[in-house]
Amino acid sequence: MKHCLGYAFLSMVVLATNFSSRPALAQTSGQASADEVAKSLSNPNTPLASLNFENGFTWYKGNLPGANDQFSYSLLFQPILPFPIDAQGTTVFWRPAVPLLFNQPIYDFQRDDFRDATFGVGDIGFDLAIGRTEKSGFIWAVGSLVTVPTATNSDFAGKQFRLGPELLLGQASSQGIVILFPSHQWDVAGWGDRDYSVTALQFGGIYFLGGGVTIGSIPKFSYDWVNQNWTIPLNLTLSQTAAGDGQPVKHSLTFDYYIEQPDAFGPQFMFRYTVTPVVENPFAKLLNR
Repeated sequence: MKHCLGYAFLSMVVLATNFSSRPALAQTSGQASADEVAKSLSNPNTPLASLNFENGFTWYKGNLPGANDQFSYSLLFQPILPFPIDAQGTTVFWRPAVPLLFNQPIYDFQRDDFRDATFGVGDIGFDLAIGRTEKSGFIWAVGSLVTVPTATNSDFAGKQFRLGPELLLGQASSQGIVILFPSHQWDVAGWGDRDYSVTALQFGGIYFLGGGVTIGSIPKFSYDWVNQNWTIPLNLTLSQTAAGDGQPVKHSLTFDYYIEQPDAFGPQFMFRYTVTPVVENPFAKLLNR
């Protein structure tokens, strides 16, 4: 397992390094440009295309035997692909998320114990939304969340197509950004026999410290209507964006401490390290033709 973790982490670093060494993206050099890119990437409606490589380290707790000893590592790959559709800044956003689960804890009720570490690709999710950042700084977007049952291991597969709405509201200024981002998903098809109905809410803000550095808190609360469980974290995020070589790269550290989770089994705290190289947006050229 240590070799798997090391290989995955090294692969992520190599990929990010390769992207960051490509030709300059555009007008992004020096400290001022790093600030501009950092501010843009803090906006969910950013016109910048990017590739997110998120390393997630999660420790768990719960009433199940052995729950407090469980740990998982995952690598989430999420490209951000904005598609501008008019000169006023209206943009279609497509954000797929591909999770690689390296040692996902799975409880075996027949053995009354957790199984050995399991590896596989999880269910792929994506959101498709249309939105805009107004000249006043007001941010809005509406769209839908979709989950596709692509997991390679049946133990952690949802076995369902899930669908639901999302809404983004926010306000951006020269000092920071605040957002409110509710969403919901239901199971709509598939072969899984469990009902699914989960509401999620992200809200909070990011403060711009200068020099491409940001700090903030945007926790993601969720409520499972079927099992009547809350998941509530306290969140802190710190990021640094560098654009000195012309190809911006953002590095982020995020810490979540969960003050509420399902009693049987849920996350206790989570640490994430994310590398986000900004890449050339092929869709932006279409608007200029």
